[in-house]
Amino acid sequence: GGDLAIEGHIRLDRGKGFFMALVGNDDSGIKGNIFISPRVNHPGAIAQPDLEGIYLADNDIRSGIGDRPIYVLGSVIAWNKIYLERDLGIDNKDTPSELFEYSADLQFSAPQEFRRRGIIWKEVSP
Repeated sequence: GGDLAIEGHIRLDRGKGFFMALVGNDDSGIKGNIFISPRVNHPGAIAQPDLEGIYLADNDIRSGIGDRPIYVLGSVIAWNKIYLERDLGIDNKDTPSELFEYSADLQFSAPQEFRRRGIIWKEVSP
């Protein structure tokens, strides 16, 4: 439970590394948030991810108020809201402030406990 503040880049060894941040409820039931610092960014063109992995919050995820883009490779899930707070300015016409790219290879590098080999069918009475 609680909040998670991400202050720096999180990069993985492609095909080998795995990272997941799960932010849930604390004992009093207050839902957790993920806050990404504006310092997690690209100074120029987007070339390599700033954050890689799976990020899940029971409440909100905030991309961080800033004027530089952020590139996330993986999955970003918030059960309440995702706030896209970056703004590259009025002159920007072709660069996204926040770029999210799904990474299918994360499911293959996940620990065995997170993977299910087959579908489990269970019949229940109506």
